[in-house]
Amino acid sequence: MDYKADGIQISGWIGRPESARSSRVHQFIFVNRRPIVSQLLYHAIFEGYQPQLQKGKFPMAVILLDIDRIRVDVNVHPTKREVRFADERSVHHALVSAVRSALGKKTAAPQWTPPHARADIRKELAARFPFNEPVLQMDLQRTASSQIPENEREHMTLQSQKGEDKGGAEDESSVQGMGSLAEEKVTLWQLHKRYILAQIKDGAVIIDQHAAHERVLYELAKKSFEGQRATGQQLLFPLTMELSFEELAVMAEALPLFQQLGFSIKLFGGNTVVVEAIPALLRHTTGEQAMKDILDDLIETGKTEKNIRERIAISFACKTAIKDGDPLSQDEMNNLIDMLFATPNPDFCPHGRPTFIRMPLNELDSKFKR
Repeated sequence: MDYKADGIQISGWIGRPESARSSRVHQFIFVNRRPIVSQLLYHAIFEGYQPQLQKGKFPMAVILLDIDRIRVDVNVHPTKREVRFADERSVHHALVSAVRSALGKKTAAPQWTPPHARADIRKELAARFPFNEPVLQMDLQRTASSQIPENEREHMTLQSQKGEDKGGAEDESSVQGMGSLAEEKVTLWQLHKRYILAQIKDGAVIIDQHAAHERVLYELAKKSFEGQRATGQQLLFPLTMELSFEELAVMAEALPLFQQLGFSIKLFGGNTVVVEAIPALLRHTTGEQAMKDILDDLIETGKTEKNIRERIAISFACKTAIKDGDPLSQDEMNNLIDMLFATPNPDFCPHGRPTFIRMPLNELDSKFKR
């Protein structure tokens, strides 16, 4: 870590989310070289990892925070193990930002590059995105099973090892303003209708199809909240729902966010609501069930969860994502992989579970005593 802001300097080391432990025993905080215990800074560390960290897990961390001595009071505890900051908000914000910045420096994601792309396209991608990951213009009306229009993006795929059998057909596609570009597709395998197996340059990667789709839908939900409203699917017969008093209260508060996701909901009177449209993404559940599930989540976490947008985005992604047992075609698997690695953080689902694991070739060789 190496972060400076508002007269606060933060350095040290933090562990990757998957190495988190079940207690804070591996968290060490120093303020002006003094070891301290601080609930404020513990919370900032936790907040910086969200939503990558699983509930009940604590990341390993050594935090070295330096701040002007007049902005910190070390005399609030007899042993001087606790401190009080003059501006707790700015210190908390600085540490959250420092953690997020450090987590963003490295990724365990495989290297995904556009095959046969023109030099100027490669240069633009490399300049904008340090890991050469594809960037897709997506909205909530597209699903993992639908083809993203060819006139909006160059199809990004896994790049096979040079000189090896690609195992997939190549076709020609026309990209507006770019001429004709060849697409290189790699054969993928679905394991037990739960995982996707793909070859990468130095081994293989196994992707959890549900967790991967959750990450994609979570990012799309957040995008819809930022102003790009998702397209809804109009219902032939509007759905009438009776809500409990508590559900109705939550619905009234969250109604604008539901509308942004693609729902069209009207308060009919009493405890009744009428649903006239549902998000086009809903494929594995009904509109009524999705709404009920999201409302249940909001009621359960409402007393502790301050960010209602975050809670709805996570719940929506979980309830509408591809499930274990859903068969996927080659195109569906390719599209899901493309969309996953176009997200800002493809490593984890919104609940903090890994979306994929690597299997290095040398590790496989060792298991076969090669």
